[in-house]
Amino acid sequence: MELFFTGDLWHWRGPVPFYFVRVPDEESSNLQAVSTGVTYGWGMIPVRARIGATEWQTSLFPKDGLYVVPVKDAVRRAEGLDEGDTVTVRLTVAGPRGQTLARVRGRSTGLPVTEMTRTLMDVDADLLREPRICLRRTPRRRP
Repeated sequence: MELFFTGDLWHWRGPVPFYFVRVPDEESSNLQAVSTGVTYGWGMIPVRARIGATEWQTSLFPKDGLYVVPVKDAVRRAEGLDEGDTVTVRLTVAGPRGQTLARVRGRSTGLPVTEMTRTLMDVDADLLREPRICLRRTPRRRP
């Protein structure tokens, strides 16, 4: 899933100050729709973000029913950004381990792009949306 939007850079003055861009309502709704398939906990969504010529990996934070994009100091310096600047952000939603998600007929499947999913691109998206994979936890052997 890829999103483009424009927003203002704002500064959070908490215990660890940081800069963010708020994801607009419509884009936040789209992210919420795929969040269960990509979050690694606490509602965080891993993404590749891009502002100008600078691209980085980060995770979106849920805040007040929307999402916010954290903007690293290195990104702000590289792009010459300061609080209140309006920026255009490109987000590519990634899977829990940072993989780009597969798309079928223009919709995200919620599955990482792998050799297996590449061969299934013509299969109906409804079949891919609910993978039938069972993971078992291997018990730890005691010495």
